Amino acid sequence: MDKHSIILAALAPAKRDAHTPIQVQKMLFLLDKNIPEYINGPLFHFKAFHYGPYDKNIYRVIDELSEQGLIEIDIDEVGKIWRTYRLTRLGQTKGEEILKALEEAPRKYIKDVSDFIYKVSLGELIAAIYNEYPEMKVNAVFQE
Repeated sequence: MDKHSIILAALAPAKRDAHTPIQVQKMLFLLDKNIPEYINGPLFHFKAFHYGPYDKNIYRVIDELSEQGLIEIDIDEVGKIWRTYRLTRLGQTKGEEILKALEEAPRKYIKDVSDFIYKVSLGELIAAIYNEYPEMKVNAVFQE
């Protein structure tokens, strides 16, 4: 699996709902950490940053997926620019195909992580990451 495929697979369970940058970063971090053997990972190089694990290259891959018509990037300018990411219909189809090709255990884990990030607030998501991976808190501006 490559970076493009894991992003499509990770976003697919949300059925085209929008993801914030924090949700995307934390979801991919959890996949890299917890199921690397199923995704040929780790695929990313996360560093402790302001809101926990962060890899700036994720945004480059998302931009490439957007150029391919697989991800929509919505920009909301309220005080400052805030982006959200959602799969296009084609991206949803491809993401679901990638998920179906995985073994049951990683497929279930990806769905569980997707459900979790939507069930909790961004603060709760970051706090959960800090609790499980305290080394990702060292450069934090967000304190739980």
